[in-house]
Amino acid sequence: MEIKPLQNNLHWSVATDFTPIDDLFKQLQIGPYEYLRHFSIKRFIEAYWQYFVFALIFIIGLILHGIRSEYLVNKRTHALSESLKRERKLRAESALVKSRLDKIQKVGLVGQMCSMIAHELKQPLGAAAAYCFALRRRMESGEVSTEIMEKGIERIDGQIQRASEVVNQVRSYAKGQRQRQAVDVGKTAEKILRDIQASSPDTEVEFRREDEGFIVEANPIELEIILINLVKNAIEVVKDKDSGRVVVALFSEGNSVCIKVEDNGEKMSDVEWKQLSQLAMATTKHSGLGFGLSIVAALAEDLGGRVNFERIPSGGLSVLVRLPSAKESS
Repeated sequence: MEIKPLQNNLHWSVATDFTPIDDLFKQLQIGPYEYLRHFSIKRFIEAYWQYFVFALIFIIGLILHGIRSEYLVNKRTHALSESLKRERKLRAESALVKSRLDKIQKVGLVGQMCSMIAHELKQPLGAAAAYCFALRRRMESGEVSTEIMEKGIERIDGQIQRASEVVNQVRSYAKGQRQRQAVDVGKTAEKILRDIQASSPDTEVEFRREDEGFIVEANPIELEIILINLVKNAIEVVKDKDSGRVVVALFSEGNSVCIKVEDNGEKMSDVEWKQLSQLAMATTKHSGLGFGLSIVAALAEDLGGRVNFERIPSGGLSVLVRLPSAKESS
C-alpha cells in the first residue's frame, strides 16, 4: 500500500541506515543485545581476549627472564668459585716463592753486610798496621823518641777507635737507630785524607776547598765512609801509574755542599762506563771488593743527596757528591 506524501512534497521511503536504532538497542540491552544483561565466560573472553594474550606473553617473558637470570647467576657463581680457587692457589704459590726469596735475600743481605764491614774495617786496620810498621822501622833504626812513640800510639789508637765506631754503626743499623748531627765536611775530609795519606804515601792526594764551614746534617761515620770510599777507590785506580794523582775538591753549589774526587787513571771503556752508570756493583778498581761506589751512592741518597759520575776525556773518573747544606735547612 502506498503511503501518502507529506507536506512540501515529502515522501516516505525504506530506511538504509539502522545504526542509531542498533545503538539504542545496545544501550537498552534489548532485542539482539538482550544477552548483555547476563554474564558469561565466553562473552568475557571474547571481549577481553587481547588483554589475556598480553598477560600470557608477559608471564612467559617473566618466566624466561627468571630462567635466564638463574642460569647467568649459576654460571658467574661457578666462574667466581673457580677464580677464588685459582687466587688461593696463586697466593699459596706466591707465599712459597716469597719464602724462598726471603731466604735468598737474607743470605744475600748477610753477605752484603759482611762485605761492607770488611770493606770499611780494612781502611782503619790498614792505617793502624802502617803506623805500627813505621814505628817498628824507626825502632830498628834507633830513631824513636818519646814524642814519636806517643804520636804513633795516638794515631793507632784513633784508627782502632774508628774501627770500633764502624762496628757500632753497623749494629745501630740493625737496631734501627740513625743518629745525625751537624758535621763539618772540611774538617772530616782533612782527617780522612791525613790517615789515608799515611797508609798510601806513594800516591799524591791534593785537597782543595773554596771556603770554610761546609756543614751537612749526617752521621759522622756515614760521611767518613763516603769520603774514604771515594778517595780509596781513586787511589786504587792510579796506584800502579807513575804520575798517579787524586784531587779532592770541596765547594758549595746553590743549597748543596759538593765533594768532588777526580783521578787521572786509565780511560774507561764503554762497558765499564755503562756498569758504573747503572751502579751495578759500581767500581773502577782492579782489585778489592768492588763495593765502594755502591756504598757511596746508597749513603748519599739516604742523606738526601745524589752522586754523579763523569768520564774525563784524557783518562780517569770524576765523582761528584751533592749533599744538602745544614745551614740552608736550619
